[in-house]
Amino acid sequence: MNQEPEVVEDLLYSGHGAGAFLFLTNGEHIREFPQPIFPPPGTAKRVRNELYFKPRGDDGGGGRPVLARYLVESRDELLMVVRLGTRKSCTAGPRRGRSQSPPPPPPPTPTSAFQVFQREDQKVKSINDIDGVVRVEHSWIKLADLGGRMLFVGRGCSRS
Repeated sequence: MNQEPEVVEDLLYSGHGAGAFLFLTNGEHIREFPQPIFPPPGTAKRVRNELYFKPRGDDGGGGRPVLARYLVESRDELLMVVRLGTRKSCTAGPRRGRSQSPPPPPPPTPTSAFQVFQREDQKVKSINDIDGVVRVEHSWIKLADLGGRMLFVGRGCSRS
């Protein structure tokens, strides 16, 4: 099984706690880098956290392609905004002739909808763990409405 590496789609500086940079991947997982990312010499290096989220499953996208994902904090909650396109972009078939240059990129698909998901953390105790260690499961829960919020999204600069 050949799995492609996850690509960072967006980042956000979260001021909660000691502060951390959050990187959202195309797999909808978060890589968290506590501050400072580059600690001064002689201080302990802080490790990044990988927050793996359960797959969302069918979220009503209707097979539309995901054009982008954004992170935004609103009302002390972490939100992920998913921008959907109108259609799958088509790629050109094999080219014939002398030119071996790559085909031109497909035309961009217009944005058709946005979906907003809220981070939910649930503590889970493993039945196999005799020490009683509790782990946290992360998931994205679709919001039915924004509850009066106004969101402005863009890579690295989303606001609520």
